Amino acid sequence: MSRVMWASYRHVAVRISMWLRRAAPLPDRPIEDRRSQGRHPGDRRIPDGPTQDPRGPDRSATDPRHADALSDHDADALISPAHWHAWLPIAVLLVGAFLPPMDFYVLNVALPEIRRSIHAAPYQLQLSLAGYAGAYAVGLVPSSSLGETYGRKRMFLTGLFCFTLASTLCGAATTPWALIAGRIAQGASAAAMIPQILSLVKTHYTSRVYPVVTSGIGIAYGTAALIGQFVAGGLLAWRPFGWTWQAIFFVNLPVGALAWLAGLFWLPGRRSTQSSSVNVLGSAWLLAAFSGIVIPLAVPSDVLALTSKCVIGALALASMVPFYRYQRARIAAGRSFTVDVRMLDRRSFRICLIVALLFFTDNVFFLVYAVFLQQGLGFTPLAAANTMVAFGLGFVFGPMTAARIAKRAGARTLSISFASLAAGFGLLACSTYAHPERQTVLASLGLMIAGFGHGLTIASLLRITLEHVYRHEASSASGLINTALQLSTAIGTAAFGSIFYASLPMSPVAIDYAHALVRTLIAVVGVQAICIALSLRLDRWARVSR
Repeated sequence: MSRVMWASYRHVAVRISMWLRRAAPLPDRPIEDRRSQGRHPGDRRIPDGPTQDPRGPDRSATDPRHADALSDHDADALISPAHWHAWLPIAVLLVGAFLPPMDFYVLNVALPEIRRSIHAAPYQLQLSLAGYAGAYAVGLVPSSSLGETYGRKRMFLTGLFCFTLASTLCGAATTPWALIAGRIAQGASAAAMIPQILSLVKTHYTSRVYPVVTSGIGIAYGTAALIGQFVAGGLLAWRPFGWTWQAIFFVNLPVGALAWLAGLFWLPGRRSTQSSSVNVLGSAWLLAAFSGIVIPLAVPSDVLALTSKCVIGALALASMVPFYRYQRARIAAGRSFTVDVRMLDRRSFRICLIVALLFFTDNVFFLVYAVFLQQGLGFTPLAAANTMVAFGLGFVFGPMTAARIAKRAGARTLSISFASLAAGFGLLACSTYAHPERQTVLASLGLMIAGFGHGLTIASLLRITLEHVYRHEASSASGLINTALQLSTAIGTAAFGSIFYASLPMSPVAIDYAHALVRTLIAVVGVQAICIALSLRLDRWARVSR
């Protein structure tokens, strides 16, 4: 019997090793260098030598996909994971990518228990959610700049340590304002940690690893969506050590501590040579501008009027124009900067940024669908979590297939992912409209397709973004993309959440919640249609520029 078990374990180990070798072979040249020789899958044959644009001079200075890899980094210093131990740093980074979205999903389930336990008002619960997202969004780009200056490994470990500590403070909170302060600290810590993930991968690994890592990040998000609500429901029912909602925060303590110790020994550390000091004024400027966009969206309408919100948001957006010029002047003078705004000169990166700003508006779905299930149909939190299993399974499966789909479809993968997302939400809207008082098989199918599209979009968007930036721009690009995603979440929750609640009468019943959900899903599908058009434009540009 032991021989059979040993043979089985050995077979599994061999299969995993073969999969890792296929996912990350041993090329010393990254994707840019291989593409210039026409060897990358899906690309046409291009003659050897520098890539020339028939309409103009050499594009290698403005398009990172055609740049000489050796001009940006020492290719011999990059890691080509030929053995399993070379994947340990990536495992630590994926734990860091898993924890922030995990906290987002588990808190939604525990909000009723928190309200009863510490006597929190509804607007204080909203601030506990919005404070986390707001601090997360406004801190991403300054954290990217700090990572460039003080080292990405150091910033990642600092963010992970502070996130774990802030989780402990949240669990120990006895008043609503203490919980809100802890949530803001959690968001700021996550902002310090997340931009370093893609930057460490971009600067230390060969580019054939990018699809694997971006798929892993998507799987981490999907796993958080799948098990987050079950973890919260299980901990609330189990009540370990007499804790109720506190357990959902204390569970981060052992996970974060183990990940921090592993990262201390396994993560590669090499400080960037691009800047020697922090652009304090630029960081403060950007922090104030993003705060002016996010905070008005987070504050309830009875505290801050809609007109005031629009005025503050418009002023914050207008301040970005002189900020862009200020950063260009510092770059031209050879001084330190907060954001490498030269990335915005490339049309492909601008499209990726706009797509990111629109994509995460669909996160409002988690709020309105939970309200529909629990308040409209009377589901318990655990029953609502069971209903979301289909979405979570699709969410995990999408990133798992992202690398294979990208190999066949290339830049069209992003269009496919948005089409899947729109089709899934469309099916769910049709099912809810036809059967407003129950969930059908068609609704579950729509949830699975939407989850697949959501996970595939995350992996595809991150991969395409990495392909369109230089290695020394990775930190700034990661910060900008993640900031756009968080701003998208805040904007979507404020805008589409208003559509949902405005559609409800004073004393709503199940059919009223169903119709409000359908209207909200139609608005979300409309935004995804815009994303499809933008991704098709990006695909056409990519094919012309090859």
